[in-house]
Amino acid sequence: ILATLLSFGLELPLSIGGVAIYIVWMGHGTLVGVYWWQAIAAAIEIVVVAYILFYKSDWHQCAVEAQLRNEAHTNENENNNNANVEALLGDDDNSNSSSTGGDSSN
Repeated sequence: ILATLLSFGLELPLSIGGVAIYIVWMGHGTLVGVYWWQAIAAAIEIVVVAYILFYKSDWHQCAVEAQLRNEAHTNENENNNNANVEALLGDDDNSNSSSTGGDSSN
């Protein structure tokens, strides 16, 4: 949604609309003037996007949510791994106790 709003609300009006206004306002604008307007429009877009990214985004909240998701995923993996290890250790304990009795007779 943000990309759509930026495209239709900022980029298109500044690039196409700005050139149209420049041509109408100047009568017959030059190609150099169109290039300058495009550079100005790009600078305005950069400032607006940077403002949104750096001042309006809650990066701390995003980091906390990512850490919580990572911890939940890690806990699930640890629980699955612990169950697998316990199953393997349960089988190994039985086989080790029977094999050690035979080895002690050397």
